[in-house]
Amino acid sequence: MNILCDFSVYIIYFGIIFKYIFIKKDLCNDSRSYFIYPTNEFCYQHFSYLCGCDRKLSNVEIAHNNKQFIKSYKYCSKIIEISDGHIKFITNAEKLAHIHEYG
Repeated sequence: MNILCDFSVYIIYFGIIFKYIFIKKDLCNDSRSYFIYPTNEFCYQHFSYLCGCDRKLSNVEIAHNNKQFIKSYKYCSKIIEISDGHIKFITNAEKLAHIHEYG
C-alpha cells in the first residue's frame, strides 16, 4: 500500500515538473509571472500613484520602466559585490543612492 501511495505522489510531482518545463516554458521566461508591476496609473518619475503627472505611456515605455525596476531589484537585493577581485559590502546608503539615481 505504501508503494502505491509513493508511486502516485511521484507521478503527480513529475507531471507538474513536465507541465512547467515543456508546456509552459514561455510563461516561465516571462518576468510578469514573477513580479507584480505597477498599473498604468503609476507615475514612474515620482514613484507614486497620487501625483498629478500625465501618465500616458506607451507599452514600450512601460516595458522599459519595468526592466529598470528589475535591474534595481537585482542590485538592491545584493549584500556583497565582487569587483576587481575585492569583496565589497553594499550598504543601505549605497542602495538608496542607486534608487535615487534611477529616479
